[in-house]
Amino acid sequence: MPPTRKQKGNEGEQAARAYLEQQGYRCLAQNWRAGRLGELDLVMRSPENILVFVEVKTRRGNAFGSPLEGVSARQQAQYARLAECFVAQMMETMPELATVTAWRFDVVGVEPSAQGVPRVTHYPQAF
Repeated sequence: MPPTRKQKGNEGEQAARAYLEQQGYRCLAQNWRAGRLGELDLVMRSPENILVFVEVKTRRGNAFGSPLEGVSARQQAQYARLAECFVAQMMETMPELATVTAWRFDVVGVEPSAQGVPRVTHYPQAF
């Protein structure tokens, strides 16, 4: 049976996380939910001590546009609300958030390859 959309998404998130960690990012949360408001795919801390909220787009190609084009203005606004919720809720349990110098929103595109190693494209400050 072929993998489900959720399974493909999870694989894409794992590939994005591994890629970012190789670049020196540290994962603070993965698949963080705020009730019905939605979910943050990844929350990372950059080597420059910036809090990075990452939307992961797993695609089989660009037939439906690039990963950046896959994040609508509505989704961007929702992601910003989720980021505010994350910081407000996690400030007490993650004291390191107090030392973060800034926030930003990145998009990571993941495209599976025939060789089994996915192609990862990172778009810092995507919105």
